[in-house]
Amino acid sequence: MSSATCRRTVQSANQPDTEIGLGTICFSQGRFDDAIGHYRQALKSSPCNAYAYALLGESQMFRGDCSAARVSLRRACDIDPKGPYGTLARHLLALLDLLPPEDLPSQDRPV
Repeated sequence: MSSATCRRTVQSANQPDTEIGLGTICFSQGRFDDAIGHYRQALKSSPCNAYAYALLGESQMFRGDCSAARVSLRRACDIDPKGPYGTLARHLLALLDLLPPEDLPSQDRPV
């Protein structure tokens, strides 16, 4: 069986989880734009997936888009206020709030 066939089989079995897994691999390799694409794809088929929103926010944060990260992380908190993914998102939001302005990525730095 070819790798493309294997991928199609796995994706059809549980597409959001597959996309989250692929996003996690991309994130671990520093490929934040690719990770963001996979997390967004997961959210297309599972729009209330707090885990995907938390990981999307984390990737956006590492890419340097702290404004978008805050939106995604808040959405994860709204969906899973007391669960593990909401907790992860709250911790990442707290980290964003702790960063001094000079440590923010350039697109979010006050002028």
